[in-house]
Amino acid sequence: MAQLPDTLDRKQRSYISRFLCHLEQQDQRWSALAPAAGEERTAALEAAVNTAMQGHGLHPSTRAAINRGFKLKLKTSS
Repeated sequence: MAQLPDTLDRKQRSYISRFLCHLEQQDQRWSALAPAAGEERTAALEAAVNTAMQGHGLHPSTRAAINRGFKLKLKTSS
């Protein structure tokens, strides 16, 4: 969380924090899902975010907050 840009507001930080807590509850780790340097998305992270939002009640803006905070381009499931 300390590595996130200062431009994120409190709500966006909260969405990211809740997602990271969700991962922990699912026995998953950010480090296992995060894209490698230079990548903007991975299928595993995208699936984890979409599942968390659709099936576990995370806020609909969670993906946007993660994209902004980590400079990613995660998309919704089709």
